[in-house]
Amino acid sequence: MNLQLFTKWYAKYLIFGIMLLFLLIVPILKGPWVGTDPFLYHRLASDFSFYDSLSYGGRIAAYSFVNALFLIPAPTFLITVLPYILGIISFFLLSKILSIFIEDLRWRNLSLLIISLSPAFIYVFSFYNSLTLAIFFSILGFYLYLNKKFKYYLLPIALLLPFCNPKIALCFYIFLFLYTFFIKKDRKSLFIYSLLISSISLLIYYSLIFFLTGSFTNFSPPLEGQFLFFSKVLFDLGSAYGLGLFVVILSLFGAINSWSKKYSSPFYFLSIGIFLLMSFFITEALVFLSILLAILAALGLIKLFDIHWSSYQYKSFITLILLLGLIFSSISQVNHLIDSMPDKETLEAIEYLSTLESSVVISSPTNGVWINFAGHKSVIDDNYLFAPNPEERYNDLNNLYYYRDLTNSTNILTKYNIKYIWIDQEMRENLWESDTEGLLFILQYTKNYYTMYNRNGIQIWRVNRDD
Repeated sequence: MNLQLFTKWYAKYLIFGIMLLFLLIVPILKGPWVGTDPFLYHRLASDFSFYDSLSYGGRIAAYSFVNALFLIPAPTFLITVLPYILGIISFFLLSKILSIFIEDLRWRNLSLLIISLSPAFIYVFSFYNSLTLAIFFSILGFYLYLNKKFKYYLLPIALLLPFCNPKIALCFYIFLFLYTFFIKKDRKSLFIYSLLISSISLLIYYSLIFFLTGSFTNFSPPLEGQFLFFSKVLFDLGSAYGLGLFVVILSLFGAINSWSKKYSSPFYFLSIGIFLLMSFFITEALVFLSILLAILAALGLIKLFDIHWSSYQYKSFITLILLLGLIFSSISQVNHLIDSMPDKETLEAIEYLSTLESSVVISSPTNGVWINFAGHKSVIDDNYLFAPNPEERYNDLNNLYYYRDLTNSTNILTKYNIKYIWIDQEMRENLWESDTEGLLFILQYTKNYYTMYNRNGIQIWRVNRDD
């Protein structure tokens, strides 16, 4: 194996083709409906308003509204193609940015390959989610910041970015601050202007929401099980878009070599350290960290390859294993997204629910967005920020699920005017040990409920009321 391939004129276009292939797999095999974000933003874009009449039975739409705003012209079409288009543009922007900092063509193209195949990049641009626009604007914003001619075009991005994803905006400004402080001191005024625009606009927006809602709520349900830092950071140990294990290994090797030959930059290594610490609290920081480590991993692979080996075959074998390890994380991410919820059975249940008369449906918080997409009101979903009484609703939900008390269940169902109950296989596995526990017992052995839908482990029950 020869890394000189990465010095050829066509290397970037070959990498581009590989990137296109990986980004196409999920939309072709799964479609745009991955997780809950596409359902939320499609619904909001189809009937854009700052009041959401379905979530929590009605609430101020305190979401990252720019993500929905960009879909308004054609929600179904754009939610399918927009991530792909933004991924392509981001690829070429990253290529331009890398060419500014890295002269070595091998290093540059290898960095581009590792970034494009990273679980984070595939996650961000394979389907429309809360990171897609925010990461694209971050990459575009940094490119404009570097470009003397177009640098002030960063200001409109500064206005939009916080409303795409505030956590990504925070990461972006920390990165921009470090770059300005260590390298580009002449951009200090532009950095301050853009930071002020983002901060003031975000402050006005959330102050208005606070005024309308009267309180700030950001409830978080208690986490089950032991928290493991590495399972949150490493994709191979369960992180949704964490670091690939082989990237970490190669980046460590690259760091050792860059320190020994004094190629290190305070800006670069401090950025890695800060984002590594931030990822403990803010998962979104992993996207920035994965890009930075990809550059170091590419250097590590080059240094490993350039070492004098006693056996050429052994050298080629080790290099091949490392490259296959990088690709394995990419394939695993693609498979994970394809196998993710909602599955075919859940989509069929959502479609059936959409044929029923609009009412209030109760289920687990993770199903709330799908219930809203079907045109029904939810008691609770997992968008807790500025939601009305999320903790009270969460506790009522647990009381309904776990106790075989007919009076208790009737009071809760009446309190929220619930007409339908959605029970799926995941809820059965996580909430109950048998069909004679809690709500399952009440549903089966009292006359107030009957099954309207029962397919593939998903049941939809109707609540009968005397009134």
